[in-house]
Amino acid sequence: MVQAKSVKALDAQTLALKGQQLYEEKLCSELEAEHLGEFVAIEAESGEYFVGQTLDETLRRAEQSYPDKLFHVVRIGRRGVHAVRSFTT
Repeated sequence: MVQAKSVKALDAQTLALKGQQLYEEKLCSELEAEHLGEFVAIEAESGEYFVGQTLDETLRRAEQSYPDKLFHVVRIGRRGVHAVRSFTT
C-alpha cells in the first residue's frame, strides 16, 4: 500500500511537470493574449486543454471529455498551479 501511494505521488508530479511544460511552451502566449486571469485545465497526455472563467467551469468542461483523468490547472498569467482529480457526480 505504501508503494501505491508513492507511485500515485510520482504520477501527480509527472503530470504537473508535463502540464506546466505544455503551458509554457505551447499555450502561454496564445492564452495570455485573450484569457488573462481565467483558468486552463490541461490533459497532459493528449495536450488538449479547456478554458473557463472560474475553476469550476473549467473543470466541468474538462470532465466532459475526460471524466476519469487528472488535469494540470493554471490560472492564466499567474505563477500558481494545481493538479486536480476530476470526479463526476
